[in-house]
Amino acid sequence: MMKLVPTKGAQGVSPARKKRMKRCLLPTHAHYRLLQLSSGSLACLCSAVLWCSDALATPDPSFEPSLKSGDLFSNAFSIQRSVTAPGYQEFVWRNGGTADYRVTKSTTHGIEFDMQARYDGRPIARHHISMTPGGDRFCIFNATKVACESDRDASGLLFNQAVWGRPLGGLKSGSHWHESHLPAWEFGGAGGSQDVIVTGYDVTTGAMTLSRAGSAEGFYSENDPGTITLLKDGHQKEFHLRPGHTSWRGVTIIKAGIVLSDEIIVERDDVLVDGANQTVTAHERRIMLENAAPFPTIGVL
Repeated sequence: MMKLVPTKGAQGVSPARKKRMKRCLLPTHAHYRLLQLSSGSLACLCSAVLWCSDALATPDPSFEPSLKSGDLFSNAFSIQRSVTAPGYQEFVWRNGGTADYRVTKSTTHGIEFDMQARYDGRPIARHHISMTPGGDRFCIFNATKVACESDRDASGLLFNQAVWGRPLGGLKSGSHWHESHLPAWEFGGAGGSQDVIVTGYDVTTGAMTLSRAGSAEGFYSENDPGTITLLKDGHQKEFHLRPGHTSWRGVTIIKAGIVLSDEIIVERDDVLVDGANQTVTAHERRIMLENAAPFPTIGVL
């Protein structure tokens, strides 16, 4: 659920309206899942952000995409995971790639793209997709079906209201908002909370810099396996993983709903349990980077 914290100079929200907003439901990645959806048979999941009609205010234009057919975008992204435990070799996993987008249709209800994405070491995936203007849901169009899914990625092409919330009213440098009772997302378990601060606003270009920090408990929504294999003296040992407390912090630059730059660092305390029920404490760190890139990054789209 979302609670807006108005600051001096921002458009305030009346106490009665804030009370109604607390009753509104806020549900919370997409390159990798596009590869999965292309071969899967997922049903269309009707996930959306639900808002009380009498609590709506005008969103800040920095978060509202204003796109037209023919617009071109590309981004480059990378992610790494590290797990350290006393007496064991550090576990490190890395991946990354690029994606290209061409807007084919844009309405107030959705934006359609031709897109192609490549994670290094994987085949290129090419699809026709749509995204909600709020970035919280995407669909992939195949020859015989449409497969849709909520988007709980830490980042993406569009500003994602499900992960960031829906900031209302005019924002400026120093404005901030708070999210609580977050559902599980790419880097946080269910029930977490997050604070977002506008740390910079370029009135000439409309680019806004956001700083986010939050915490949660438990497993993430994706790419968070329940087992891990570590090396000790050249021998492998498998553990079951019990996730603990997660904290994250990041800096993002948004312009007209498009993510230009995004960095986030995530840390979590884990407990590892072996087959003899012996436990080892572990510390996990994830780093994600995403930046706008020159179009195209892969080839002709």
